[in-house]
Amino acid sequence: MNKLYLISPVVAGLLICHTSVGQNSGGESSLVSTSSTNFLQQHTGGATINSRLYNGPEYIFYNKYYRNNVGHQFFNIPEEKPGEVEYDGRYFTNIPLLYDTHLDQVVLTHPTSSLKFRLVNEKVQSFKLQGHTFVRLIAQPVTKPIITTGFYDLLFDKGLQVYAKWEKEMKTKAEQNAVHAIFTEHTNYYAFKDNNYYHINSINDLADLFPENKSDIQKYARSNKLKFNKANRATTLIKLAQYSTSTTH
Repeated sequence: MNKLYLISPVVAGLLICHTSVGQNSGGESSLVSTSSTNFLQQHTGGATINSRLYNGPEYIFYNKYYRNNVGHQFFNIPEEKPGEVEYDGRYFTNIPLLYDTHLDQVVLTHPTSSLKFRLVNEKVQSFKLQGHTFVRLIAQPVTKPIITTGFYDLLFDKGLQVYAKWEKEMKTKAEQNAVHAIFTEHTNYYAFKDNNYYHINSINDLADLFPENKSDIQKYARSNKLKFNKANRATTLIKLAQYSTSTTH
């Protein structure tokens, strides 16, 4: 009988992540040549080998513990792409990055080895990857906060902030003496206005934030045939946000 298990991010993190100092082990240590230093400076905005950027916990590719996986844990594609990151008070550019949306972790490779590291979330203010700007938001100190602390894709920022939260759920399935990992993506949308967060599940949810212009916003959505379906949610929200903020001035 096939069995399906749900692995929570917390449990997954405890099982698969272990910390190590961001330095080469004895078997991997080597003298850093001038060319390596130049490469590092080129790809880290001047960061050095001992930069705090490379002193985070080691990242383990936990998906490799399973066979014949469906999907993967990363944002969009499972390959590193050049990005930018604001980390521990400094800004680094042209850094090859991955974003694990299951564990909500930013991953990078040490320039002089194959070791992968995950940045310490609390030290990441923001990062840019694949044309998206991610910022770290902190949950409000209320009983039932609208958002949880983590990284959010900033879709719009002009008098109103609109965010997307990309998350991948991981389930495991035991079958024929092997365990498979199945990744499913879920995306939630939020708006921040007048010092409050709102969960946006429809066009009307965003229109409700502008009560004096609600009917105009709804009419605009109908006239432009805007749909809040899975394929168009982000685009629709950006267009609605642009229109909504322009009509309030």
